[in-house]
Amino acid sequence: MIHILNKISFHPLFYLITIVMLITGLFKHFILFLFIIITHELGHLLAILIFKWHIKEIVFLPFGGLILIEDDINKPLIEEFIITLMGPLFQLIILYLFPRLSYISIPLLLFNLIPLYPLDGFKLINIFFNKIIPFKYSYLLSLIISFILTFILLFYFHNFLVILSLILILFKTYEAYKIRKHYFNRFLLERYLKRLKFRKKKVINGLCLDRMYRDYKHDFFFKNKYYDEKEILNNLFDFKGKVC
Repeated sequence: MIHILNKISFHPLFYLITIVMLITGLFKHFILFLFIIITHELGHLLAILIFKWHIKEIVFLPFGGLILIEDDINKPLIEEFIITLMGPLFQLIILYLFPRLSYISIPLLLFNLIPLYPLDGFKLINIFFNKIIPFKYSYLLSLIISFILTFILLFYFHNFLVILSLILILFKTYEAYKIRKHYFNRFLLERYLKRLKFRKKKVINGLCLDRMYRDYKHDFFFKNKYYDEKEILNNLFDFKGKVC
């Protein structure tokens, strides 16, 4: 537990919002907000520990907490789904036990479920897209949706703290968009370096790696011949040939 506490950090804007709430006499609301956020993150943390994922950092942001994972991208989607759901589930439990907190808990819960990067809503919609379209495009589509919704919400809300949070989300989304190619290369490199086991298999016509899915092993059909995924990845990372 001590090593987990050592991974906790606070975003500078979190301190700003803390000061604003204290100055404006919202100390009680701030304590309740913090209580709900911590409870929410404990839900994620419990599932992370059960599945033995590795935590890089736990960051407190103006709009909530964020647990950064130092692990493979190719983790099972079902595990990521459960980890993502556990936060809102713990929040609902608190809402059931303390219904008087609904005026804070419900808005936070609903905001968190909007598909904005890096909120739980973004993770859930990205998991859904990963089930129906290739990994590269599912991530890109999720980021585009996050961009569009953030801009829309910026014109809709007039609350200073909400606008500040949305601006931070916008920058976070842009940062994720800038490194999307690196993120995809990590996805491929993991499959090249590690012996990952998948129950399901897809056949891809041609040698286009952009069509690869999470949770699937792939065979590539090219010029009337089937190639194993490892063969294609070896070809890519050994720089012996061209792939899409």
